[in-house]
Amino acid sequence: MIEGRAYLRHLRNSHSLVTTREAKRAGFVEAVLEKSRIADGFVQDARTLKIKAEQARTPDDLLNIVDIQAGLLTAAGFRTRLLRILTKPTEEPFWWNISRMC
Repeated sequence: MIEGRAYLRHLRNSHSLVTTREAKRAGFVEAVLEKSRIADGFVQDARTLKIKAEQARTPDDLLNIVDIQAGLLTAAGFRTRLLRILTKPTEEPFWWNISRMC
């Protein structure tokens, strides 16, 4: 076999390029299962956040539950990168001051 034509080991004719219905289905099912596996962690985190947040009687009580602060910010749409930019290591978190202004 000529160097640079390794693809000829896998391709015999034009039918070698056709994906069968079964292969498409298997690929689709595999992708769905992978997305589900990834989402399971987020769902579990959301359930934990809900259970812990239900213990608070006021919005200020939510701020005092240290375990859920990151989850609250994620639920509010803040991203990790933004939080690193807005919070300096020596300061108290920016959301603490925002909540006091409202």
